[in-house]
Amino acid sequence: MGASAAYYKSALFGSLNVRAARENPSPNGYCEFPCNYPDGYYAQLTNSEKMAGGGFKDIGSHEALDCRVYNLCLSDAWLESQVKHCRDEYRAKGWDAARLGLEINSRTVLEKLRNAINAYEAQMQKNRRRQGMTKTEELKKLHALKEKILDEMAGAAAGLQSVQRRAPRDLMEWLKEVDKKIALLERQLGGGDLRTFGTDRYA
Repeated sequence: MGASAAYYKSALFGSLNVRAARENPSPNGYCEFPCNYPDGYYAQLTNSEKMAGGGFKDIGSHEALDCRVYNLCLSDAWLESQVKHCRDEYRAKGWDAARLGLEINSRTVLEKLRNAINAYEAQMQKNRRRQGMTKTEELKKLHALKEKILDEMAGAAAGLQSVQRRAPRDLMEWLKEVDKKIALLERQLGGGDLRTFGTDRYA
């Protein structure tokens, strides 16, 4: 595979001019960047100008541009290797050259990759839902345990005999540990709808 920095710079600068629209928020070639990139990054990304002969002349610090060009080149090299690997696989299954060229190309390999990513994301979403349900059940059990501890502390404060015969200090330490677990689970669940009582109820 031959690689030309001028080719990738031309492609990149063309992509930087692609505009998104409401009806097409991600048009082909559209570039997206993290919102916290500093202005200096974009200055580096565009610090090159095209010359009459078709090449480019760097006019300032351009590390961001170099990194982008390297990544574009490597992504094409990787895709080309995947096409070759896929063709070799199906050649071993008896496909002839005409069928390989027609049915296995960068577009079909990317489609295969996209399907694999979508399947992976669907499975991860399913796992997150299952995990969320598990954490919700665990959170409910912790709240029930907390109420039990608080009831036992109330009984101890009223002079009633505790079935477990735990000292008030032990009960308070246990309550603090349960509170920590509840707070952690509620953060993991995005705040949750279950109420957390403060440990100062019987402080």
